[in-house]
Amino acid sequence: MRTISHLFVVLLFGLAACGGDQAPSNAGSSSGTLQVTATVTASPTLGIQNSKTADQFQTDISVRVWRVIPPAAPVAVPGATVKVKVGNNDYLVPAGNRPELYRISIPGGFTDQMVTLNVDSGADFVHGVARKAPGIQVFTNPTPGQSVSIAGLAGGPFHVTWTRPAAADIAQLRVSQYDQQVDDSGAFDVPAANIQQGDAQDCRLRRTNVVQINSFAGSQLEVMVQQDLSINVVP
Repeated sequence: MRTISHLFVVLLFGLAACGGDQAPSNAGSSSGTLQVTATVTASPTLGIQNSKTADQFQTDISVRVWRVIPPAAPVAVPGATVKVKVGNNDYLVPAGNRPELYRISIPGGFTDQMVTLNVDSGADFVHGVARKAPGIQVFTNPTPGQSVSIAGLAGGPFHVTWTRPAAADIAQLRVSQYDQQVDDSGAFDVPAANIQQGDAQDCRLRRTNVVQINSFAGSQLEVMVQQDLSINVVP
């Protein structure tokens, strides 16, 4: 009986570890006095469609920091030390054009690496927040510059497919006039009524992993990968 129980515990632990490896996250620790919203976005370098490798992307990091001590209203926090780590690369995020904003753009993207966030301002802090990036998605249908015939659809849906390492928390798909959240299953049928005739119709997929930060309500870290291409829709 002890042997069976032991095996059950080992198997349960092993399954939990495997699940964590797919998309690990850490809500971090904090002073409880900061509201922090951070977005780390990898998007294709201008002019490159359906980018396939990290060097074909640019990463934009945007962090907003407020101090919140109820019942007072949130107060912007200038002069904070904001650090973001993407994989093995550390970045000190400088102040932006608003007192609560910290921002930096860096060449290159990321695959499915961990992104971590630390914020310090005197006695106020948020430490050790982490979320695994969703990895790079690549459209398999359509392809860049593909011609799509409205007549050829014959009123049926336009089938969009993509590859991705694992399902993300959120997926937002835009194709021509269609722009909605979808399941990150690797395939979606866009209604023909949303496909508009014209050259260079947008086809965009944003996949995002999110972790709620263990700090003041509303704090979160989003890690997003955006993929773009254009299609030509003919009658």
